[in-house]
Amino acid sequence: MKIAVTILLSLGLAACGGGGDSNGGSDKTSALVKLEGVWKASEPMGKEGLPPNETVFIDEYYLAFNSSGLMTVYDYAGDSYDNYGNCYWIGNFQVVSKGNDKYEFTGMESNEKNVYIISADSTYLRIRPEGTSVENQSVLVISRLNTSDFTPLCNATSQADTSQDKVFKIPH
Repeated sequence: MKIAVTILLSLGLAACGGGGDSNGGSDKTSALVKLEGVWKASEPMGKEGLPPNETVFIDEYYLAFNSSGLMTVYDYAGDSYDNYGNCYWIGNFQVVSKGNDKYEFTGMESNEKNVYIISADSTYLRIRPEGTSVENQSVLVISRLNTSDFTPLCNATSQADTSQDKVFKIPH
C-alpha cells in the first residue's frame, strides 16, 4: 500500500532567511549540492469515489533542486490523474539541510515546514518523511529535463483547482 505525503503548493517569491551556522555551513551547502537536478516522480493514484484497485491514474510531477536551496515542484496537469491540460502547476520551497540527511522544506508562501530524510546518488533520490521507516520511502529518478522544459505554465486564474488548493504528493 502506498502512503502519500503531501506538500502543500506554496507560490510566491518571498525570500526565506535562515539562522547562521557557525561551524558546518559548508557541509550543509554540499548536502544541497548532492540533491541538485530535476527528479521525476510518478505515482499511481485512485480517484475519489472509485473503489480501490479499480481504476488507477498516474500523477506525474518533477522536483527540481538547485544548490542554493530552492526546490520547485512541477506538476504536469495533463496526466491521467489531473486531466486538466497540457501545462504545469508549480510550487516553490526553500530547503535547508539539517545534517545527517535531514532536510527541512518550507513553503515560500505558506511557511509550512516539513522535514524529510533524503539520500541521493547520480541516478536515484530516496525520500521519506522524518519519523517513518525505510519501507515508506519514495524513489525518484534523475531526469534529463531542464526547468526551462516545463512549459507552458497553467493559468492559475482559470484552472479548476486554484493554486492555493493544489496538493503535491511525494509517492511512498
